[in-house]
Amino acid sequence: MAVRPPRKWSGGRHAIRYAGEVAPVGEAWRAHFRSGSHVALHDSDGSHPRPEGSYLAAAVIAATIIDESPRQFDWYATLDEATARLLLETAERMASPLLDPSGGTGS
Repeated sequence: MAVRPPRKWSGGRHAIRYAGEVAPVGEAWRAHFRSGSHVALHDSDGSHPRPEGSYLAAAVIAATIIDESPRQFDWYATLDEATARLLLETAERMASPLLDPSGGTGS
């Protein structure tokens, strides 16, 4: 059975779920905006993500799934290393409450 998104999205209330956990992508975006960073996550239309926004979302989701720090990732997509590292730090702050403190894979 296909999972369909709700008809109405209300900011921050919906997230991708994996094995009963929530990947806090919206919280990561919010933290990034509040940090005052100059790195834009939205495209010029103000709606669609730029590669930076997609990268941040992917890092949070991956960290939630593998239950490890995203700072270990060494793939930066089309981003320069400094920008990717900045976004990985944000992803780690948001995912860290969900990560296995032993450094293992959790489940």
